[in-house]
Amino acid sequence: MLGMRFPEEPGMGRVMAALVRTKVAHAAKGVEGLAELPSMSDERALAAIRIAANLYSTAYVARPNLFAVLVLRMVELSARKGNAPQSAFTYALYGTICCGLLGHVDTGYRLGQMAVKVLERFEVDEFHPRTLFTVAATSQHFKEHLPQTYRVQSQAYKSALELGVFEFAGASSGTHIYHLFFAGTNLRQVEWQIGTYVEVMEQVKQAAYLNYLLIYHQAVVCLLGKADDPAVLKGEAYDGPARLAEHVEADDGHGLFNLHLLHLVLGYLFGRHRSAVEGGASALEHVLSIASMYPSLVFRFYDSLACLALLGECAPDERKGLLARVARNQKQLKKWVRYAPENHRHKYLLVEAERARVQGRPHKAGELYEKAIDLAAAGGFVSESAIGCEAAVRFFLSTGQTRIARTYLDDALREYEVWGAVAKVSHLENEYSALLREPGPRGEPAGRQPEEELVADGPDARVLPAGVEHAFSETNLESLLEQA
Repeated sequence: MLGMRFPEEPGMGRVMAALVRTKVAHAAKGVEGLAELPSMSDERALAAIRIAANLYSTAYVARPNLFAVLVLRMVELSARKGNAPQSAFTYALYGTICCGLLGHVDTGYRLGQMAVKVLERFEVDEFHPRTLFTVAATSQHFKEHLPQTYRVQSQAYKSALELGVFEFAGASSGTHIYHLFFAGTNLRQVEWQIGTYVEVMEQVKQAAYLNYLLIYHQAVVCLLGKADDPAVLKGEAYDGPARLAEHVEADDGHGLFNLHLLHLVLGYLFGRHRSAVEGGASALEHVLSIASMYPSLVFRFYDSLACLALLGECAPDERKGLLARVARNQKQLKKWVRYAPENHRHKYLLVEAERARVQGRPHKAGELYEKAIDLAAAGGFVSESAIGCEAAVRFFLSTGQTRIARTYLDDALREYEVWGAVAKVSHLENEYSALLREPGPRGEPAGRQPEEELVADGPDARVLPAGVEHAFSETNLESLLEQA
């Protein structure tokens, strides 16, 4: 490309070499200094970055290593030749690489914030939705409470529609739904939001993003109790098993990851633990196709829970492999906890509770379940609070503490009701029908009430309640992580 050569399938060595060149090129300027570079005037350089900007999306989905090399070379070009209108988008994508591929979260987050400043300087409308989408989808959530991304996603979506940049309207709608779903937003609200996006994606003919929305719609349909088998991603919205081959043929790593992730989630929630673990293994094969996006982070949580749930059914050799898989997942989660504890700390502690359970440390397990559930509720993650309560039910029943188990069952049922997971409520009522016949009224839910609907794109959507910040403070975090 204009004298630049890019291998079709670069290995990690090529990515690292490109990273070194890029860091050398902007070392003296620093991250924030990139925003102050003069405007690019070299015609060949301008042409190169213009062509590259049109290739980023395709490479991200289909060739993650090529995507990384392409972005890094364009950052190097900007550092040496000055900023072009495409540089803001390129810097935001550099933040994607730093957060998701390299684990340099602080640098990646700063790059995203700096990219917005460069965007404002050039006032080129075309790159407004692209840059905002990239920041909200791939760097902002690493250091901010997940609902804080909604406003930026909304801005990116509206801007993309106004400018006719329909690909990024589709991308923004998809990530908004991913975040709403995994934040535990009421499922009927999520279904309504998906419906509005689907109608628009059909009109603007964004088939790939339409499919991603429908995949999540089917997961919602399953949880709402409107599917024949809620553990299988198949029904009125999308037939996952039947359409799997289409995603494979299209080399659609993004779609494949989401299909397998939701296979994992539904399998775990409805007790199909072997199927869930298989879904997790398949999702891992495509995780680079969605690197830095929130689903690639929450995957580690569900994968660990499924592996730990399966342990009781396994031979010793398989147990060893599953425990190693959990350890790898926890190593990743622990890193993310330090940057956005409100998003991840309860996840880490719940998995630690389950590890303590299988390791025969009941006192520690009981403490960790309580902490994880309280933190999930404090952060507004109602679905994950419900999952924690359900896990506590199993644990306390196994130790013969029926009264405590009944209390957690009441909370789990109420939390799943708040989430809107009708099928999950029925599943729990059937599984624990004998326990529900025990005397004892249902307690109050651990999370928010049904009427506390969030404004999905509001500026203060699900901001942490006053007084809860201490639970997520760095000092308190270090103490709990050491205890886990």
